[in-house]
Amino acid sequence: MNKPQQPYIFVAPWILLALITGLLAGLVRIGWAIPVQNIAGMHGLLMVGGFLGTVITLEKTLPVHERRWYLVFPVISGLSVLLIITGFYETALYFQLLAGLGLVVAYFWWLKQTREPYYRIMMMGALCWIIASSGLLAGRPLPLVLHWWMAFIIFTIVGERLELTKFLPVKNLFKSLLYLFLFMFLAGIFMPYPTYGKIALGSSLMLTSLWLLKFDIIKISIKKAGQYRYMAVLLLTGYVWLFLSGVLIIIGSVLPNHYDMVVHSFFLGYTFSMIFAHGPIILPGFIKKNIKIFSPSLYVWVVLFHLSLILRMGGDMAQHAEIRKAAGLANAVFILLFFANIIFNARIALRQTDKPIS
Repeated sequence: MNKPQQPYIFVAPWILLALITGLLAGLVRIGWAIPVQNIAGMHGLLMVGGFLGTVITLEKTLPVHERRWYLVFPVISGLSVLLIITGFYETALYFQLLAGLGLVVAYFWWLKQTREPYYRIMMMGALCWIIASSGLLAGRPLPLVLHWWMAFIIFTIVGERLELTKFLPVKNLFKSLLYLFLFMFLAGIFMPYPTYGKIALGSSLMLTSLWLLKFDIIKISIKKAGQYRYMAVLLLTGYVWLFLSGVLIIIGSVLPNHYDMVVHSFFLGYTFSMIFAHGPIILPGFIKKNIKIFSPSLYVWVVLFHLSLILRMGGDMAQHAEIRKAAGLANAVFILLFFANIIFNARIALRQTDKPIS
């Protein structure tokens, strides 16, 4: 039987490489002696632009069957990882900038098919990724583009949640409030951070998390069994971390290691909760196979990951470097074990069926 050449085959290695090298770079930054010091400063770029950017670009361009050339953009984003590792930092940024433009084009295609507002929200996220890449190319330090990266993720994830829950009976007034909360984040980026900016940014994340806790499908899914309950638990956990990120932004410098706490409560606590929640449904879509890869074993790595992240936050507050190091290593190990479990489950499921998704 001839095996079809699926687009994910050309992108998956770069996603995996971005995740592994990004995690290793992060471990170097918190004190582990790992021989990848040359990419330690690229930790954020590898994780956000390399890993998350490539995953999102692949997810949004893969279904565009009428425009197969769109799939070049996740490949370009993935190749940026190789450029980062080999020292071509500026070229890698241009690649990620181009991938962001391709993502915007894909959203335009989606908007031609449907006028749903969640595609406009996700498009705003792609534009924020472009702005972040442009800022880094212009020589702006990473902390000054951090909030554009955060906007890229929050707009993308919230747009996806609205898409998945579009049939829930949510009044237009409440949807308008969510849009207001999201654009409050963008407004906060342009405000002076030490004063009004951090209040707008933090309040946006807190209000958005409360909206999602109220109107997302969690309260329905949590009553079901299996994968539905698993996703609900992870969504609930992610929204709590999102709320905490907002709190940490607002209280600011009163806490030690404030920057590390904000970054990792958002990009690890919130973002990876969303990845863990959607992983069992995203991977079958990538490989175009009608398989079920959820198993209760995924809870093990999820629980251990969040416990290690809480420990990391405690190490930050206590200014205890060894606790931070140990917890950071645990974060990375449990992330990788989660994905290893997902891949293992997928391989078992693929042996049982080869029925493609129609």
